Amino acid sequence: MSDEQKDEQKVDDPGDDAGQQEALFKGFISLVTGIAMQQLGKVANPLTGQVERNLDVARAWIETLKMMRVKTRGNLSEDEQRFLETNIANLQMNYVDEAKKPPEKGAAEKQVR
Repeated sequence: MSDEQKDEQKVDDPGDDAGQQEALFKGFISLVTGIAMQQLGKVANPLTGQVERNLDVARAWIETLKMMRVKTRGNLSEDEQRFLETNIANLQMNYVDEAKKPPEKGAAEKQVR
């Protein structure tokens, strides 16, 4: 087996470092959650400093996390599963809260309905 094949096998081995894999998974979920919160208008865009609200994009990110839940079912630790479920539930509650609000005048509103 070549060194390249060994490296590929090592990368594909989820048991290589379970702690690192869990941290990467949680980091990814946190990244997606942060983007969705930004699109919900709950967090300012770090590049512009402005609060932006785009519920369609936020909903797409929430659906992405729900897809992750389906695709990873049975492959996550209890802690990872709870982390994913908590983030999805939090985003869904915030989405409902924002969907009830009328668009703000003068705000950086990019919402299309």
